[in-house]
Amino acid sequence: MSCCQAADRFFDDTMARHDLRRYRRRGPLRSARKMLMALGPVDGRSILDIGGGVGAVTHSVLAAGAHRVTVVDASRAYLQALVQEAQRQGHAERITTRFGDFTTLAADLRPVDVATLDRVLCCYPNLDLLLTTVAQQTRWRIGMVYPRGTWWSCMGIRLFNIIQMARHHAFRVFHHDPSNVDALLQAAGFQLAASDQTLIWQIAIYERA
Repeated sequence: MSCCQAADRFFDDTMARHDLRRYRRRGPLRSARKMLMALGPVDGRSILDIGGGVGAVTHSVLAAGAHRVTVVDASRAYLQALVQEAQRQGHAERITTRFGDFTTLAADLRPVDVATLDRVLCCYPNLDLLLTTVAQQTRWRIGMVYPRGTWWSCMGIRLFNIIQMARHHAFRVFHHDPSNVDALLQAAGFQLAASDQTLIWQIAIYERA
């Protein structure tokens, strides 16, 4: 089973409904809010939201004046929830959704000003392929939220994967060294513009040099 197929099974209708209810009550998670604040003005910008979930980032950048958002997600249920919420907020016509693996779909997507990956790096095994492809698609800034390089983050990922194995579920999460993230984006022509963190998550904004 591919990574995309496993994600589609894991992030199902039940989880999507739960996350949509939570988003409607509380808005974006704290880590996502920090990323959005650090990202800078997006008025008139084109956005690529990879792994958009129920649309916490998508709806926020559209409310902030983004011109258009393309959302790529490996979960059909989450894309449906995102569109449902976009219709409720009245900006569905400014969103394009694509289901599948971003690295496979990228060749058919137009370059954008900004790419966002909110808790996506930990869902993808091939960090090099993912970040290289993102960099090729992005003209200005890349915003990311991913696990910090702490022992408790690593332990949490290991525990999650043990539980997944016990449940006989194919979906896994991955810990990528933040120094590797930085090195790959530096090599692709980006430099760190802003950073922040929570107990678990690293927030990083990279800008094309």
